[in-house]
Amino acid sequence: SKIMTGWSFSRYSNNKDQWAAPLTNSNFTRGDGNKYYGHTYTHPMRLFGAFHDPGVKIIAGGQVIDNTGEPDLDLRAAADVSDALDWFGGAEGDTSYNGHPSTPAFISYRLIQRLVTSNPSNGYVYRVAQVFNDTNGNLGEVARAILTDYEARSMAFVGDPTYGKMKEPLVRYMQLLRALDSSTQLPISELGSYRLVNDQLDNFLLDARFRYGETDGTLQQTPLQAPTVFNWFLPDYRPGGSIASAALVAPEFQVATETSVIQAINYFYTITFSGGSNSGQGVNTLSNQGALGYPAEADHVKADRQAWIDRYNAYGGATELDDDTALVDELDMLLMSGNFKARYPYDTNDGVENPREIIIDLLGTFGTSNNNKRDKVRTAFYLMSVAPEFIIQK
Repeated sequence: SKIMTGWSFSRYSNNKDQWAAPLTNSNFTRGDGNKYYGHTYTHPMRLFGAFHDPGVKIIAGGQVIDNTGEPDLDLRAAADVSDALDWFGGAEGDTSYNGHPSTPAFISYRLIQRLVTSNPSNGYVYRVAQVFNDTNGNLGEVARAILTDYEARSMAFVGDPTYGKMKEPLVRYMQLLRALDSSTQLPISELGSYRLVNDQLDNFLLDARFRYGETDGTLQQTPLQAPTVFNWFLPDYRPGGSIASAALVAPEFQVATETSVIQAINYFYTITFSGGSNSGQGVNTLSNQGALGYPAEADHVKADRQAWIDRYNAYGGATELDDDTALVDELDMLLMSGNFKARYPYDTNDGVENPREIIIDLLGTFGTSNNNKRDKVRTAFYLMSVAPEFIIQK
């Protein structure tokens, strides 16, 4: 923590004219500017040597970081950071890894937790750590190794209760918005007036953009506003009960309380059911759009239910039951990687109802008018988005 002292914003913007050419920050305590035009997260931070701890530092393994002989405070601070990074991660430009021996396994374990499963096996961590070693910490190759590993792709682990991870509420919500082709009335092209050039704008596949405000009260998370450098939850968090008793961890469950679970369910209901039309009336995200020159409702996120009604009409099953089943199974592949159907076969003769049967049978009670199909779509989306098979990533 002492080594990282003295860094602050390098740029700030208070209006859209400054967004394209942000001002240089010369004040350690200055923020990034107006919340609508803050640009500084895309720039490297700036070092203010006068605010850096100037003394000797002792870090992991007793390694001493001592640059006190450098009279220039900015250079001293930069040297402290460089020396620490070399100790933990190896010197930049080396063809083989020569950093701290625990770093490959530590980084690999944390990345596996975030991307695949909260409790990876020792073998999984070892295989990924070997790639880290062999590529001198090339994170692109490390991520490839994580996502293509047997334990990340084999269906053999789906039934293991210790495998998988809870999706963060914000991640679940973004997945749902994407599945519903949700959009706003704020055009992507308008960003060209602020900071993006045409070749960057061409990378966007959508025509509209989101400007989300505070969602702590609904999702326990707000985009880009994690409360600490450790995210919204600690990597070794274990809730009480069977998980703790089994010496396992479930980091994302730190933001799952009795209250937050209900709040998230209600928020998911709002986006899936808002409005009686096929596009919905939208969900308000920010209350003040005046600074951008758009009406307040322009930032409302609207889900496109008509696209799913069209898909339902194209199924062409022999019966309404066939089409309802096709809708649930397509959403299953999109939201749950097919785990819903794999776990819950539709069998009305076994005397036991399961969640998939309940949803399919419920859709059959709506009818087949266009509005009925809209209700089928939004009901299926809502019920499946709050099911454990969607919330827990397998």
